[in-house]
Amino acid sequence: MWKELVARGIRVGKERVRKLMQRHGIKARGKRKFVVHRQQTCSAIAPDLLARNFTPEAPDQVWTSERGHRGQECGAAEDPEGTA
Repeated sequence: MWKELVARGIRVGKERVRKLMQRHGIKARGKRKFVVHRQQTCSAIAPDLLARNFTPEAPDQVWTSERGHRGQECGAAEDPEGTA
């Protein structure tokens, strides 16, 4: 409200606007809650190239890493068998 009045060229202080709004029962709209919008499409699950064989015959043949679990894709629980 105060910014609008100043933009229109009316010289008024923030505190005066606050008191007048309070006297007349006018309340400012609160800030909106931040909502995360996720994509509805799921990404394809990568193929299991190791066939669950985590013991290679020689060094530097197989590299593995752990996937972070911040959230499940499309709200589905993780499939431990990798068949989904």
